[in-house]
Amino acid sequence: MDFIYSRARKVCICIPNPSLPVYWTEHGRLLRWPDYGRLIRWLRTGLPDTPEDVKETLFTDMQQLFSTRYFSRVWVIQEVALARVAYLIVNDEELLLTSTVLDRLSLLCAESRHCKLPGVFERLLVQDTRPEVLSCLYTGWQCLATDRRDCVFAVLSLMPPEIRSLIPVDYSMSLKAVIANAVVAIIATQRNLDILSLVKSPLVESFTSGVTDLEGFGIYLAWSVNGRNSSHYRLLPVFEGQQIGPWQADIDLEILPPSSTLHLDQHQGTSCVVIRPTHLPKSILPHLLVRAHYIDRVIQSNVKVDFKGVSQGAHQNLLLLKRHQYEQIVQFFRADVMMGDQSLHSGQEPYDKSVSIQDDKSIVLADLLKFIEIYKDAGQERPLYLSQYSVLFASFDYHGSFLVMPGDEIFAIDGAQVPFVLRKTITEQYILISPCYLWAALELDCWNPGTKKGRWGPDVERPMEKQTRMIEIF
Repeated sequence: MDFIYSRARKVCICIPNPSLPVYWTEHGRLLRWPDYGRLIRWLRTGLPDTPEDVKETLFTDMQQLFSTRYFSRVWVIQEVALARVAYLIVNDEELLLTSTVLDRLSLLCAESRHCKLPGVFERLLVQDTRPEVLSCLYTGWQCLATDRRDCVFAVLSLMPPEIRSLIPVDYSMSLKAVIANAVVAIIATQRNLDILSLVKSPLVESFTSGVTDLEGFGIYLAWSVNGRNSSHYRLLPVFEGQQIGPWQADIDLEILPPSSTLHLDQHQGTSCVVIRPTHLPKSILPHLLVRAHYIDRVIQSNVKVDFKGVSQGAHQNLLLLKRHQYEQIVQFFRADVMMGDQSLHSGQEPYDKSVSIQDDKSIVLADLLKFIEIYKDAGQERPLYLSQYSVLFASFDYHGSFLVMPGDEIFAIDGAQVPFVLRKTITEQYILISPCYLWAALELDCWNPGTKKGRWGPDVERPMEKQTRMIEIF
């Protein structure tokens, strides 16, 4: 179909709709028919200094126009975006959709705050640039289709040919298989694994509330296209930059056909191997072999810490912290070698519990405050967990679900901006449990002697594990 649409000389979007200045009363309010003629004329000429009351009616009329079914249908996107010339015809008014007109439409939508530019017009705005896979998928995912798979298939013609080959149009595939192929295409074009931070694995989805994996896919698209710090789905600031220690922000990628067998010793030269999904996958996340960096191991769950009433960034608020509120985590913010308690650190004396926090010179107050600030900023009052060298909370933990278990391992993964809690299976593979925030993740003294972050000191044993390795995640 893209062959046909791309050779059309022009496409006319015809919206027949009554546009009479008739008033009626509904629920005690005076309503009117929208005046689409005035809206079209304004878009054509862009009258300067438009009075605010006129703009309000333009907002209302535009919102009413875009609420018609045509503008929410996913298949119309390629019909218009691939055409050489496009017209909008409403009743007797005809409007050539030039870049200037589209800019006015976009500006009017932005000013209204209640009206979003339809996907068909969004694609026209970027038709002169190389289509970006994420924005194409985002446009399609917001639209309506009888078959949800069409929200992906309908925008394939807007993507580069090399990407289309990764998302075959095959209606024998399940919806999850189609989305899983789209995820492979995203990883291939973005050269990162950020999508792992917003989409749950089947195990986690089965015993937690909140968003499903398909909803997480939509959230990831919105997060990527609309700005990564524009909503509460933004990632916590953990790994910022292109490389920190052994961790790297970008990945080298190898894509294997469905049902391939992974051999760790055959893929040492790449940082990520993706196996394309079968027709009926259990998850939209593909089977992965990744270059990962072991950081820590969880040793205790259900840590009792309550920071309510402590405001962010206020030094004097430390006075509000009672000893029992931070007693279980203070060992990770010590300023000297006398740290920890004897149950966790044999051979060391416990710190003096009689000393108030503001007078305890052995605590790095700035670090403790920073951790509290990040924890509160994450919201949801998530449970805290202790690891061998630090303290953490999990992004997917909602309403006391306690996803993380003692024995779970924490890794940094090349291409992902946050660390992950992973659970090893009996087959030496790993299940992705949740992205997490681990205090001083890549600065822990156990890996970087001298940083004095996390548990540190002459009596603290260094990790025995090999830090960087290839691991299999499914």
